[in-house]
Amino acid sequence: MQTKLAILLSTYNGAAFLAEQLDSLLAQSYKNFIVVMRDDGSSDDTLEILQDYQQRHPQYFTLLENDGINLGACAGFSFLMQYTLDNKTSLGLASAYMMFCDQDDTWHVDKVKIEMGRMLETEAELISQKGGLQDTVQGKTAVLVHSDLAVVDENGALIAASFMTYQGLSSNKKSLSQLLLSNTVTGCTALANEALIEQALPLSENAIMHDWWLAINAAAFGSIVFENSALVNYRQHGKNTLGAKPHIKTSLVSRVLKIHVINSHIPLFAEVSRQALAFLQVYANKLSRFERLILKLAIGLNSRHGIVQRGLFRLLRLL
Repeated sequence: MQTKLAILLSTYNGAAFLAEQLDSLLAQSYKNFIVVMRDDGSSDDTLEILQDYQQRHPQYFTLLENDGINLGACAGFSFLMQYTLDNKTSLGLASAYMMFCDQDDTWHVDKVKIEMGRMLETEAELISQKGGLQDTVQGKTAVLVHSDLAVVDENGALIAASFMTYQGLSSNKKSLSQLLLSNTVTGCTALANEALIEQALPLSENAIMHDWWLAINAAAFGSIVFENSALVNYRQHGKNTLGAKPHIKTSLVSRVLKIHVINSHIPLFAEVSRQALAFLQVYANKLSRFERLILKLAIGLNSRHGIVQRGLFRLLRLL
């Protein structure tokens, strides 16, 4: 019997591509899921589309009451995570496995099947490693599964077969120090188990994005598993919250080490620093001395002195 999971969908003015995404969810080969949806105060037809799918497919879609409040992407998903965790029994979830869905992409037909397979396989391996102790079964150890994506244009034409290659990202960079600097987990590919959700909530107001906060939690307290297949068509268009950009040799890593451009990266460093500080404040008692040191180094990236920033950046990349 398939384990039931929740797919979380936060929308905002996404009417143009939303129906295509919802149809891709209905087309999944893995059928035991519930899509928990919340609109973030759209002014187009997004809410009407969500209502229509809930009415036609109530076994797959549940729409939370619209309060008209705009929370933003990160806080919106945080709200959905907390709601789903709190209401897992009424949603029919034995354990709160959660996926995260963007409004303008489409999912490949076996996405849920493949990622749930990797999740359950990883949890079983963790049980075996711990001598079969039952307290690790079904989501008791934090696990994050994510995959590659294909990049397409607004009409669905292929731009790049691999988002990871297109962005110059490496799935091997999954240590805490590496993920503090750069997130390689794309939220719309991610699957988190209940232990990770419980660990990550409530998301800090200084979390840069929900997927980044989940990734550093999984790096610090659990396991990150990468599925080297493109399981989502990531639609690149003018209104993306975060768009895909082609990787060039003068990437952030190479440019940031040059004195004459260091100031152009101060806003990013400031965000990374604030997120690291928030993480340290929340989890200090659960972290090792070495992990606390790594976080303090990341906090130092907010320095106004370029030579300090460059030194800390280089050091964190090596840890």
